[in-house]
Amino acid sequence: MKMPQITKVISGQITAVSTDPVTVLTTPWMLAAGGASASIMQQVEALDGTGALKFKACYRNAAVRTDMPGSWNYGTERTAAGVYTDAVSLSGTTDQMWIQGGIAAYEAGGAAEGLARLQAQVQGDGMLIGSRTIPVGPFANSGYSVYEGVGDAFPQLGLAKLMFAIVFSAVSGTITWRPVYRQIQGDPDEPGAWSDLGASDTNTSSDGNVNTGQLTVSATSGYLFGQAGWGCPALVDTGCQVVA
Repeated sequence: MKMPQITKVISGQITAVSTDPVTVLTTPWMLAAGGASASIMQQVEALDGTGALKFKACYRNAAVRTDMPGSWNYGTERTAAGVYTDAVSLSGTTDQMWIQGGIAAYEAGGAAEGLARLQAQVQGDGMLIGSRTIPVGPFANSGYSVYEGVGDAFPQLGLAKLMFAIVFSAVSGTITWRPVYRQIQGDPDEPGAWSDLGASDTNTSSDGNVNTGQLTVSATSGYLFGQAGWGCPALVDTGCQVVA
């Protein structure tokens, strides 16, 4: 089993001036794809102020880009100093690439503050294979196919699923594309043919972000390595410029 991802400890003073939860400390982003569960540790002490300090563990996901995250999800309310751990199931998180932990503070009856330490971890078998920018020529869909590898070849023992997080930019026309995968029996310089992942092609005609969700990979016994990729299949009279 893969060792869990674990963040560094984030420490700081937390101040609550609102009766609504406000996130005051956050962890670095971690890979959620392939994760089974996450844990968020909070240690709060030296509570002070005219009101009662309340706090909750919280987390949010990002499907593709961490600068465009989803909303915060909140855990159990706590009011006493101590060390607490909240568990988050990731078993149903099939279309989110990233997760971030945090602690939210709020007050009852007046401003309140405390000292906090925050740390999070993700347990699971997910790993980041690679990333790259792929320029796509203006005639990529007109008469010939383009296949580009994303990341190097990697050992595919135990591989069951792949997730692609894609940012499209400077799109002109309509890009018809598909996520692909190829297997390598031994020598990485002699790969097999690209195979499609997913049920059908996707058409993209504007800038934006796409998460493919978890795509099933059927790894062949006897093939040591695999490589993820992005394909732009041959069509007629369809052009595109750049995908990043």
